Amino acid sequence: MFTKPLDILCSIKNLEAAFEHLNPKARGIDRESFESYKSDLHNNLQTLRQELLNSAYTPQPMERIEIAKEGKNEKRPISLSSVRDKIVQATLSFHLGNYFDETFSDKSYAYRSGKSHIKALNRTKGFLEQKNHWVLKTDVDDFFETINHDLLLELLGASIKDRRIIRLISLLMQNGIFHRRDYIDHDQGVHQGDSLSPLLSNIYLNEMDRWLENEQILFVRFADDFAVFCKSQEECARVLQKLKSFLGERLKLRLGEDKTRIVHVNDGFNFLGARFHGQSRQIDPERLDKAIKNLLSLAEHHGRFEHFIDKLSATVKTLKRYYTAIVAEDSPQIEQLQNALIESVSRKIVQSKSGGFITSKAAFKTLLEPLYFVKELTAQAKEATIELIIARAYDAIEAQKSLKADTAPLEKKKEEYSKKLTGESHLHVTHPGVVIGIAKNRITLKENGKIIKSLPKNQLTHIIVASDGVSLSSNLIRQCARDGIPIDLIDRNHQPYASFVSFEASLTQNALMQLEIFRLGKQMEFATEFIEGKAKNQINYLKYLDKYHKRFEHPISQMQQTLKKSKNAQTANELMGYEGQISSLYWQNIVHIVDPSYGFSGRVTQGARDPLNSALNYGYAILYGKVRSALVKAGLSLHVSYLHALDGRKPTLVFDMVEEFRAFIVDRVVIAMAAKNEPIKVTKEGLLTDETKSLLAQNLFERFGSYTLWHKEQHKIEHLITHQAYALARAVRGEEKYAAFIGKY
Repeated sequence: MFTKPLDILCSIKNLEAAFEHLNPKARGIDRESFESYKSDLHNNLQTLRQELLNSAYTPQPMERIEIAKEGKNEKRPISLSSVRDKIVQATLSFHLGNYFDETFSDKSYAYRSGKSHIKALNRTKGFLEQKNHWVLKTDVDDFFETINHDLLLELLGASIKDRRIIRLISLLMQNGIFHRRDYIDHDQGVHQGDSLSPLLSNIYLNEMDRWLENEQILFVRFADDFAVFCKSQEECARVLQKLKSFLGERLKLRLGEDKTRIVHVNDGFNFLGARFHGQSRQIDPERLDKAIKNLLSLAEHHGRFEHFIDKLSATVKTLKRYYTAIVAEDSPQIEQLQNALIESVSRKIVQSKSGGFITSKAAFKTLLEPLYFVKELTAQAKEATIELIIARAYDAIEAQKSLKADTAPLEKKKEEYSKKLTGESHLHVTHPGVVIGIAKNRITLKENGKIIKSLPKNQLTHIIVASDGVSLSSNLIRQCARDGIPIDLIDRNHQPYASFVSFEASLTQNALMQLEIFRLGKQMEFATEFIEGKAKNQINYLKYLDKYHKRFEHPISQMQQTLKKSKNAQTANELMGYEGQISSLYWQNIVHIVDPSYGFSGRVTQGARDPLNSALNYGYAILYGKVRSALVKAGLSLHVSYLHALDGRKPTLVFDMVEEFRAFIVDRVVIAMAAKNEPIKVTKEGLLTDETKSLLAQNLFERFGSYTLWHKEQHKIEHLITHQAYALARAVRGEEKYAAFIGKY
């Protein structure tokens, strides 16, 4: 029982302490400012105390504003209180909170000292590790707006001795709201935006917490968002029915039907911004995508560069506190946020330089010194990253003036730095007898028991094994799965045959939506884009080569005419027929510019034994791994495709998306190697030598790390693959129309 009387609760000392903790920007409908109230603080608090003790206190009406819910068309109502009313709310919240917190369940984590979302996520992980693999994920429908006042006052009456305190809380709860000059009565729910409501909401839902505990049901709750953990699907179903009855009968609440579902942990579920899937925990891909968009959008607002850096740094600090609590700082998802930060700053530099606000690189470098990065950087790495950002921005400025390749030293330095980092982030193993393991956060390669190579785990983004007789430790596979580092296996015939890749981002609802495309008859929209992307990239590459060889004008015209006809295709098979015609023309003409000593007479896929076809097949195998990893991160099912026939044994969606990148990435690298007489050699069996595989892989990694102009902006090529995978996921969900990647030379 809370026994403090209102007289002690509302002492001048307590009221003054509450005032000192208010947000100085706090203003209500009376427009009185924090500073104005403070100018005569003692008399104001004396008056307020007398009104409270004499039952003469009446709160000012609240003022409602609405803010957009992130990623939704809905808006969240926020109620603004006056300074004096905030003092009362804060006083009650602090002193009652200390008492009620002792009565709350240890499985309730929101709005409580010593509790946090990360502790809630860790508790969730603990329950899952106890083999409670079935999860009821749900929330309370419109919770804050539907709390029953009478029931809440009844709960308060059972714990608070001084009835004046309860009546004061009742007065604050019933306080009406002005919205666009209209007064709205408030006869149910608590006000979102005041400091007392979080405590009241926890007191109300504590009834549910205690009921769940009495029923010996495991759960984790964060406000009205919670998860229940069971041993079986049937147990979850029983809990759901009993929970619905309890909430309806006892608390007059109901669950949010659109967010209520029963899932097995192997199918994955999202909770508090995290994605649980099997034993892994990642950032919810949709939340990550929104965070990236937000970072990029900051650069769009016009204003002083210094203010942009301050706002960006504040945003990054918030993201880092939240997301590095979910995943490790060396996670690829954190890398995505870091890349978005870099891109945002680069765009702002372009805006400031083009507008004439800042004109020198030295000035930008000085202004970027306070920038807070997502990933911790050494002083040397920070300096190099700032130089890279400035280089990218200046390159983009030059690109606005001309589409010609920029050969300035700045561009060269940027390309060199990016290629080097991208190359170092790939581990490529080509000879047998190597054992790949992990120890003390370092990836080790051993041969005959001796370490031949060791590199930091957080340096790697991709592992490629292209030899028989290579061993992978289970610890390595587990760590790579947790960190989202794909491991791709390529056989001796240069064909990809397996991949260890974390599927934590694979979303059941996306797979269903992918299949829904067929029911809606929209699969040809996607298939046509994939083919158009492939054909246009082949055409653009021939146009590029024609600048030097002056012989492709006629075949380019033929390919364009065939592409035009393909738009009338009614089926994927018909579309593939047109694609075959275009590719045939493409390769027939590539033959003419390749040295005859390579023995290249046309494209051969399976069983190729000439150097160029073997190199192309090997390059495509590496590209398959990149595309596969991006699609998984985007939450797409690899076995639901629109161009290639569905095959449960093959990742046919990878075959779809890889089409638009073949010519732009692999063909260009292999044909350039041949043109520069770089060694492309095969063994007697017609297979690439280890030296050739290593050289080809290194050239491809550099290509992935190169920048290209796309939609009037500079983008790293490997990031474009990820971008397209997420664009495909959004298109599947009906959020936008999918457009294939078309590269420029």
